[in-house]
Amino acid sequence: MKGKTIIELKDVRSGKVQRVEHGNTFQSAVLEGLFKPLGSLGGTVISNACDQWTSLVGGILVFDDTIDVGTKYPPSSINMVANGAYGVQNNTDPVELGTWNESESYVSANEIVMTYDYSTSQGNGRINSVCLTSQRGGVMGIGNASQTTLSQGSRVRPYIGETYMPRLIGEAYGCTDGQYYYILNKSGVTITVKKRWANITGIDLIKGASANTYDETYTLTLPSDYSSISFQYAPYPLQIMEAKIAFIVNKGSNYGAIVVDVANRSVSNEITIPKLGSAIMISGTYPLQVAQVHTNNDISYTSIYDSNTGQWIADYETSGWNIDTCLKIGDRYYFRDASTSCWVTPNNGKLAPTNSRWLIGEYVGSGAYLPVIDKIQQGNDYGSLDRDIAIPSMYLATINNLESEIVKDNTKTMKITYVLTRR
Repeated sequence: MKGKTIIELKDVRSGKVQRVEHGNTFQSAVLEGLFKPLGSLGGTVISNACDQWTSLVGGILVFDDTIDVGTKYPPSSINMVANGAYGVQNNTDPVELGTWNESESYVSANEIVMTYDYSTSQGNGRINSVCLTSQRGGVMGIGNASQTTLSQGSRVRPYIGETYMPRLIGEAYGCTDGQYYYILNKSGVTITVKKRWANITGIDLIKGASANTYDETYTLTLPSDYSSISFQYAPYPLQIMEAKIAFIVNKGSNYGAIVVDVANRSVSNEITIPKLGSAIMISGTYPLQVAQVHTNNDISYTSIYDSNTGQWIADYETSGWNIDTCLKIGDRYYFRDASTSCWVTPNNGKLAPTNSRWLIGEYVGSGAYLPVIDKIQQGNDYGSLDRDIAIPSMYLATINNLESEIVKDNTKTMKITYVLTRR
């Protein structure tokens, strides 16, 4: 596909229209990667209620800076100015979210035209790039600087694609490296691993014959201090990157952590982490990073410690947010507010809410934002493993960097038309 963006700013006082048109880079590799968890897992990234294009490129994100071509997720160096999604109408909060223009949008055999409208109060700021994303990603956005969000009932799950594994009674945890998935049971210091081919890239009549057929079974041994940790109860293990899981324990004035590389059958030496407050392992980090929520001069902060450098690398003021989960996608951190079930992420140096909600992961804790495409989560009944392999919904399907910055303010309305054409 190839495409272009047309931005029209209309001055409501004079009626003058500023029109900017610019071609985009269609990121085929990003979309191809979304189809990775298929095969015997029975998955799809296409919503049953949507066409393919609606699910995959039915959202738009507008940023205040340019983005390097090839970037998969919105980087931490940019801020979202506006967003929109197929079928979504909005004339209230948040002011970043515009309105899908149904009458000026259409799909033909070789072309998709999507139009979004923004009133004088919506989408104001500096605009340097416009990107297509999934429909869910367009609704969710990358942090509303207005500090407002959609009502809880209108928020979306922050991922696309659900893949349900066969129900595995008696199994407690799973992870994957994209080629195999690994079913884990833990008893004391021993983890028993059942390795199964994931049938990601093709079909094998024998390997795909039975949900109970494993390539092999092996064990991993943990340090004695980690014997009491259960897969079912906190403090739980966390998949930090592909088939790597981490455990953390309280050791008085410090925390201790280990990383288990399930695929390569190794257990790291213990990592000592200085203690500031309550610790939260960060999914999407390898080497492991740990967030800690603490108070300094009556102000709440979430600070991030990098186990590789032995340094504190980030501090976010989190007063007003009850942070209990942290994840990293690309180089951007996302935090879950336990009080509202809303995810927040930095925007203009402050944590800003997205239009997303939390619905899964009560026990495993890695949640719906995921660092890699594949993730198998524990079921809520403790004895089954039939949850989701999910894909973060805010990927960048296209990147359109404008030749020069344009500025939208409250004297102008804005119309953004995104055109995709088959080559």
